Amino acid sequence: MLVDHPLTGRIYEPSKHGFTTRAQLDSAVHAAHFLMLGEKHDNRDHHRLQADLLRVFLRSRPDPAVAFEMLDVAQQPDVDRFLAAHPRSVDGFDRAVNWGDSGWPAWSMYRPVFAAALEGGARIVAANLPRADAMSVATQGDKSPILGLLSLVPLPQPQLDAMAKEMGESHCGALPDSMLPGMVLAQRARDATIAAHVREADHGSGVALVCGDGHARKDRGVPVALQASPSQPVLSIAFIEVYRGEADPASYVDAAEPGKEPFDFVWFTPRVDEKDPCEQMHMPK
Repeated sequence: MLVDHPLTGRIYEPSKHGFTTRAQLDSAVHAAHFLMLGEKHDNRDHHRLQADLLRVFLRSRPDPAVAFEMLDVAQQPDVDRFLAAHPRSVDGFDRAVNWGDSGWPAWSMYRPVFAAALEGGARIVAANLPRADAMSVATQGDKSPILGLLSLVPLPQPQLDAMAKEMGESHCGALPDSMLPGMVLAQRARDATIAAHVREADHGSGVALVCGDGHARKDRGVPVALQASPSQPVLSIAFIEVYRGEADPASYVDAAEPGKEPFDFVWFTPRVDEKDPCEQMHMPK
């Protein structure tokens, strides 16, 4: 929906407060060492554009990898077994990782992204924290044994507050405030886990990450946990749905701290729908 919105299809560069071209974006993607591709999970356009940019990123790289939030680290043996038997083949990959029972949107949406990665010769990396471990952190907080296995990068209080606010809003205000710190901690644990596996997967040719746009944020997401050196540039791109009546691109970029833009580029896309998820859940906003 909103394919005729004035921002649809345009690419915005928050640090320069202006729009850029696809050619300039491709040049930045080609130069990146770590590439974050932040999506809204159920938007088919986002996955199509991710596949396009993966092809640019993977071109001429001898041993790249593509990491996925949608695969948790316990699934890596399943991934490796399938690809050992079917190199560069995407057919049947969904069954090998039991995608149908994963809770992620339909495999048909993600298939083009995995296909682009495999056709580009990339290794597939299962990067996310298993859900049971994330739940342990969310419910037990600092007492969770999972935290002892991770190195959480400290975040400034404005970022922690912004994460808690985002968690509350994403659940339509239905969660008690007492639950929010644990959920923030679980998100940070996911970021730390993903970052560790992105680093481990880097054999010198770079790594791309397919993830939700919250994980792709440079102010508090995986890029912060990654702690990459200046010689290994991190590029973060968010694919963001437009809103009816909102044509100011800066209004879509919610920096928690002045001067710390969450993304290097924002690519505006149509919406999946205009339904209010809080109304669908029969909850107050």
